Amino acid sequence: ALGETRPLTLRVLHRPTFVAIARAEDEGLGFATGELPPEPVFVQSVRPEGWAYFAGVVVGDELTALNDKKVAEMSSESFLRMLRRTRPLKLLFSHGRLEDLAIRPRRVKEALLIGSWHDGDRGYKIRRGVDGRLRFEEERAGGGPPA
Repeated sequence: ALGETRPLTLRVLHRPTFVAIARAEDEGLGFATGELPPEPVFVQSVRPEGWAYFAGVVVGDELTALNDKKVAEMSSESFLRMLRRTRPLKLLFSHGRLEDLAIRPRRVKEALLIGSWHDGDRGYKIRRGVDGRLRFEEERAGGGPPA
């Protein structure tokens, strides 16, 4: 019922991204992947003290773009050529991890707030309206809808 306030746990996939730039003097990148495009490309190993290590790359990161080109849309050959020969090279990675969010619903105005959380400059809320339907809301820091 709308007035109930039972604890709830949500499992959320959190995927922040980061960019690393390989310069002309960076010959070897110091990481290995398991698959090649068009399959998703995940980092399987990082050489200690190598370029990737100092760039913050960790095992499990997904390499999603090279010089703003989506890895999923590249051939294996062009992907490998860019990794080996193109400098400067802009690499876009995403860290992926699951997080459990324990939330306690509370009543807000006419709707029941099921949960809320923040990720950087964005805020998220899940509400159950008086009609019983769930609504997902996203806001930028300072209020307002996302850009």
